[in-house]
Amino acid sequence: MARRRGTAASLAIRSEVGGGGEFKLDAPQSDLQPLAREGPGVPALLHVLQHPEEDDTFEIEYAADAISQYHDPRAIPVLRALLPHDIAKHERLAVAKALLASGDVSQEEKVRAVTALARQVATRAGREQLYQMELDDEVKGIGGEVILGLGVISTQGASTNLIEAVRERSRQLRARDTEVADSLDAILAILPNTERDAQLIAAIRDGRARAPAVRDAIRRRAWLCKTETAALSALAEGKGAPSAVAAALLGSAERELEILAGEDRVAQRTLLALLRLSGDMVPDDVVLKLVDSKDPALARAAQAYWELLCRWHHSL
Repeated sequence: MARRRGTAASLAIRSEVGGGGEFKLDAPQSDLQPLAREGPGVPALLHVLQHPEEDDTFEIEYAADAISQYHDPRAIPVLRALLPHDIAKHERLAVAKALLASGDVSQEEKVRAVTALARQVATRAGREQLYQMELDDEVKGIGGEVILGLGVISTQGASTNLIEAVRERSRQLRARDTEVADSLDAILAILPNTERDAQLIAAIRDGRARAPAVRDAIRRRAWLCKTETAALSALAEGKGAPSAVAAALLGSAERELEILAGEDRVAQRTLLALLRLSGDMVPDDVVLKLVDSKDPALARAAQAYWELLCRWHHSL
């Protein structure tokens, strides 16, 4: 059964500023990718990127991913020319990532792009437009700079220098554009912070993490599962609430199913609550078994999640 996943940078932005949707940036394997190991493949890849109207034959997403492995300067103007085009969302994000991988995007340009994204999500209309873009891959009208901003925070959001530069831009804008500054602060809130994240992991491990901190961790899990992988993996193999929290933050379907099929009632109740927060789906039969549990608290938690799961199924 497919899992409904609420991740990545835009999930966090949605949680912080009230938007919706999810931006999945991982491209599947493609027949074009082997070309990235062969010099003669560059002209063919450039042709694909220069002729988006032919993407019924070669998808731009795969060509952008492949060309980024070359670091060929010929790709830079082609990628820049393609980024503003109203092609499909996943293709534009791939183009943005390839452009960032080229090394041609300056720090100032990255900050401007993140600021453009913040301005987009600072209004209800802007948030709705991004949400609709997630629901419909063909939604038009999102500026290229906004797409680049999504690429920046999803691929380079752990950069200390970038974080400090965005924070400084927020301070500069605070007096004259409070809404955009607030949006920048919301974006900063979901990016990695070594000291804060280490304290959070320790609180989860020791059972000191309160509900607000756990909700915040769920919003930031796209980064936490990358920057704190080892610590979370160790916790997920343990018992009780810390195990459930870690499994949910990692998005480990295998470990989540192990917990729900096991005998650790505390972990099961905790995980069911977190699944409601994260928007992740697990198989119906697993949940229904817990609805019939003789443990009243576990049965209630399972019933609450089951009701939400039914609404999700109805909306798909």
